[in-house]
Amino acid sequence: MVMASADWCGPCKDFKRLVLPHPRVQRALQSVEWVVLHDGADDRRLARLGVNAFPTFVVVDAKGQAVARLQGASGVEAFVDFLSWSAPRAFDPARLRALQAASTSAFSDLLAARWFALRGDRERAANYYEQALRGFEQGPRARRSELEWERRLVASWGEPIAALE
Repeated sequence: MVMASADWCGPCKDFKRLVLPHPRVQRALQSVEWVVLHDGADDRRLARLGVNAFPTFVVVDAKGQAVARLQGASGVEAFVDFLSWSAPRAFDPARLRALQAASTSAFSDLLAARWFALRGDRERAANYYEQALRGFEQGPRARRSELEWERRLVASWGEPIAALE
């Protein structure tokens, strides 16, 4: 995960002060390598990533290709959701196994669920969603209902909409 930042950027400063230190964001960042590139000092790399505004967050895969992008500052929930959907896009099977071996958190289970969902493996995604939901049992009720809806949606891909009712 690359954060494109600038010293003069107010939203960058707000993100670093208000969102980045939040415990949920810090837990989510444990599963990714976090790099900050600065306007003026890292212009070549920023241009190669297609950054034209600050802050911009870019998920880069092992080959150096941008696989997801978020432009502009966001709040804690939106940023954690961006991480949990975009980080798996950069994982290869070995990275996913290493993540699962290193952490048995609900967040790592959610990353695995989304990794399998993005690859169309509904059965394995469903198993990881169940584990993630058990891990989020103590979390906010709204968050659990969102994850339950997501699990049901992924499980029903390719079926008529009525299957979700």
